Amino acid sequence: LSNEQHKASIIIACDGSKSLVRKKISIKSSEHDFNQTALSFELKVKAGKQNEAKQFFLKDSILAILPIKKGIVSIVWSCSSQFFEKLNNYDDEAIENELNLIIGKFYKEIKIVSKKECFPLFMNRVEGIFKDRVLLVGDAAHSIHPMAGQGLNLGIRDIIDLERIIDKRDYIDIGLKGFLRKYERARKGDVVQMGFLTLGLNWIFSNKSSIVSSIIGRGMGMVDKSKFLKQQLIKKAIS
Repeated sequence: LSNEQHKASIIIACDGSKSLVRKKISIKSSEHDFNQTALSFELKVKAGKQNEAKQFFLKDSILAILPIKKGIVSIVWSCSSQFFEKLNNYDDEAIENELNLIIGKFYKEIKIVSKKECFPLFMNRVEGIFKDRVLLVGDAAHSIHPMAGQGLNLGIRDIIDLERIIDKRDYIDIGLKGFLRKYERARKGDVVQMGFLTLGLNWIFSNKSSIVSSIIGRGMGMVDKSKFLKQQLIKKAIS
């Protein structure tokens, strides 16, 4: 940063889960380590329904596929420590072969077309999302497991609610504590609910117990047979 000085009624910090702004203003946070690492890269694909997001719950990992543009999808592969070590020693061709075993029936050809990046997975809880005239938004305010892209969805809903409350024009100065508390209350329920939901789902699908696996199988079967339950899950995921 330069030594320039600027004046504003509010600072909105969207600088990620390791927010330097949050640290600078001394808002405390606590982390829950998932003991997983996410491997992320872009994949060129042919054929298949390229405009559909997909999620695969596997033995040692959770694989998410998100469409970016025609013929290109983004991969977020959340791996156990042991499985990540295995993948991390693979070259691109070996990873493509591993992916083919999982998604080969959906895509005829796949090729890694970007640099591979990795990052540790954790859930971050903050003691508050504002201090003085600084407001935390997105991953700076809450980070959750990336399954199904719900971390991104939470951040988008942060922006939607912030814009909605600003548009009400109840406060001329949006840096006031009253405005910031109103926004905090509006977001708290959604953030807590999604945090516990992704935490629970990760525990369920990472559990090695045969009993838990049996219960999961029956539960997923019930969901698959129920049009209503599937609609409700989709509605919540994209809301």
